[in-house]
Amino acid sequence: MTKGDLVHIPQGALLLGSKDKSIKQEPSYLKIEKPSRAIFWCLDVRNPSWASVYYKEKIWDVRLRDIHPITQELENVS
Repeated sequence: MTKGDLVHIPQGALLLGSKDKSIKQEPSYLKIEKPSRAIFWCLDVRNPSWASVYYKEKIWDVRLRDIHPITQELENVS
């Protein structure tokens, strides 16, 4: 995945407020109540099993196993 890719976040995934000091936001968490979409931001270079996503106007840390890339083929399936 590269920055800007659309990703799927399944119900029940836990998002943690970003620990990046350059991003000023309150530390918090969010449990996804229904399947959602977000924008892939970056991988955590210190811990490659975590990534960051842009969701609801904030950057969140999420386990890499909890996000799945959305490909063009899947978007067109109805």
